[in-house]
Amino acid sequence: MLSDLEWGVIDGLPSKARGYETIPVKSLKASAKVPEPFSKAEAVLVFRFGGGGGVGSRTGGRIAGIKDGDRFYILFIDSKFDLYDHGS
Repeated sequence: MLSDLEWGVIDGLPSKARGYETIPVKSLKASAKVPEPFSKAEAVLVFRFGGGGGVGSRTGGRIAGIKDGDRFYILFIDSKFDLYDHGS
């Protein structure tokens, strides 16, 4: 669904719907290494996916990546909710 929307629309969506939240790279777990082309990034954009489930859900997760112009580069798929502290 998101791929059909323009960034101007996505930017206006609430993060708990189809929008995103920004997570500082320093908040990622030590095992999450940002690939070299994006190593200077200070934050990643995080989108929710699947059944709307929260932490512990078997159907939900997060996709984290970097926006560069009109492109979004997926860096991490967090289906186990272990990429960063989700506040649980």
